[in-house]
Amino acid sequence: MIESRSAEQRHNELEKLAAELVASNVDVLVVATGMTALAAKRVTAAIPIVMAGSADAVKQGIVASLARPGENVTGLTTLTSELAPKRVEILKEALPRLRKAAVLWCPEFRINHDELRHSRAAADKLRFQLQPVSYRQD
Repeated sequence: MIESRSAEQRHNELEKLAAELVASNVDVLVVATGMTALAAKRVTAAIPIVMAGSADAVKQGIVASLARPGENVTGLTTLTSELAPKRVEILKEALPRLRKAAVLWCPEFRINHDELRHSRAAADKLRFQLQPVSYRQD
């Protein structure tokens, strides 16, 4: 049997929903994001948590390291901050005359600040301007 919950973009509900699932004695928690993994981790250290993806599981405090995650969490991470410069390089290779590009980012999430910083540094090195355009997660 599969138990399912959705916060429907209400991030303040994540921990409550994870606690409901823990109380229903599930065998494993499968979560979609790093944010949901953190919420689940706060309510259980015993039930395995498998995350479908996170921006950077180590920087987000979800796991101790990629080699030895420890505790009860495993899953996928995209290492967005470390790969940001490479994405900027590929963009410049594809558009050699590029002088200015916009990047859509959400300042509510700490990890996005790192990604933007790494992207800007790469753009500066490649001599084009990166214009951040912020949005709010609602």
